[in-house]
Amino acid sequence: HKTQFSIASATKLNGMSWIHVKHMYKVTMEEREVIASIIHASEGQAKLRAQFVEIKREWSLQTLQFGSWQGSMSTVEITENFAQYVENTDVEVSTLINNPYSVNIRDELEDFAEETELVQETTTDWLDMQRKFHQMLQVFDSASIKLELKKEFQVLRRARLDWEELFVIPHDASALQLLAGVPFQTLFGHLSHSLETVANGVHRYLETRRLAFPRFFFLHDEELLSLLEHSLRMHEHFDIHVHRCLPGIQSGTFDRSDRKKSVLVKVHSSSSKETLVLVKSVSGGIEFFPTVSRQIGSTLRTIFQEAKKKLLIEGADEELRSINIIRSIVPVHMLSAIVQCQWCMDVERYLRAAASVEVTPPLSALLSSMS
Repeated sequence: HKTQFSIASATKLNGMSWIHVKHMYKVTMEEREVIASIIHASEGQAKLRAQFVEIKREWSLQTLQFGSWQGSMSTVEITENFAQYVENTDVEVSTLINNPYSVNIRDELEDFAEETELVQETTTDWLDMQRKFHQMLQVFDSASIKLELKKEFQVLRRARLDWEELFVIPHDASALQLLAGVPFQTLFGHLSHSLETVANGVHRYLETRRLAFPRFFFLHDEELLSLLEHSLRMHEHFDIHVHRCLPGIQSGTFDRSDRKKSVLVKVHSSSSKETLVLVKSVSGGIEFFPTVSRQIGSTLRTIFQEAKKKLLIEGADEELRSINIIRSIVPVHMLSAIVQCQWCMDVERYLRAAASVEVTPPLSALLSSMS
């Protein structure tokens, strides 16, 4: 801009020389608009920087809430308000980046946006890792799984010690900045890899359990893990898991006379409301449901054999309609099978007699048996 200055006069006041300067500007309207736009841009940049400084200040003041699991393991508690705050901050920073006045601080904004995104992902993964950690610890409560998966158990024990280091935050440090820092992310990645190794070993073990008891193929990994977690406390969780493995069973009765362990002594049908008293009781453990299945089969075979021995079909003198057979504790489907079997044998005997020249079968007896 062209500016002309002229000295109008010079005076002396109180021993000091004062020069009166006369400013004469020659500025066009177009140049005035340029000056106004520059001032407006400067004000916009200053306002945007002030917003960014305030966002960073609030970010540095945020804290994490910690708790404990079973009194021995630290846990992180991500509240809904905290998760909403992190998400809102990420949106605000993205808005600032897209602002045309953010040219001078765009690199800082992009770095901070990466930090907020990393914190958001880390907190989500942290909760997921925490859930898996609890699940693996419960699975390895079983002595049988510890023996089967010795290598994975050692990895889990080391990871259990490293886990507590995630919760060590210096008093003067920003919790969220610490989450995005290299030391935390390195330890976090190491723990994630360790848990993945343990989870893969458990998955292979689950496949062996399914091969040993094919009904487990109908369960998802989560369901089967939950079942194995409760294997030693099955008297508390039997009704939850039994219908998944044995759909015909609704519930069971446990004998708790022995305080050290409870054993299953009866199972109750879900359809016919019948009760089956097991020949041999079943105690909790990894082999609980396979053993229950075998004991149900063994008990039914025993009942079937005893019922047959009492009937004419086995040469005894009891008829199907006798009071003793009616009072017998025999499952309905099994009694129906016996009835059908005896009916077929009666029909076969009469037909063979009909084919004989010497013996004429009584027609009324045949019709009576068929009815």
